[in-house]
Amino acid sequence: MALSAEYKAGIEAILNLSRATLSDATEARDWRDVLAHSAEPMDSGERGRLEASAQLKNSSRQRMRSRGHCFSSASPMTE
Repeated sequence: MALSAEYKAGIEAILNLSRATLSDATEARDWRDVLAHSAEPMDSGERGRLEASAQLKNSSRQRMRSRGHCFSSASPMTE
């Protein structure tokens, strides 16, 4: 099963754009359109890799927080 280019573009935007860009609806939509235009549909294997990557990122965050680490807004691991 392949997902649409628009869906993949939305995922790519969330994973790669800054909070400031995602907070601006016009900017986020423009970037989503650019990414959708250049994207190929996502297959189930790629979906699985993205899901595994998100789970790893979340578990890394939890481990670091349990050790007392704080995340600044400039950190690539911010929520």
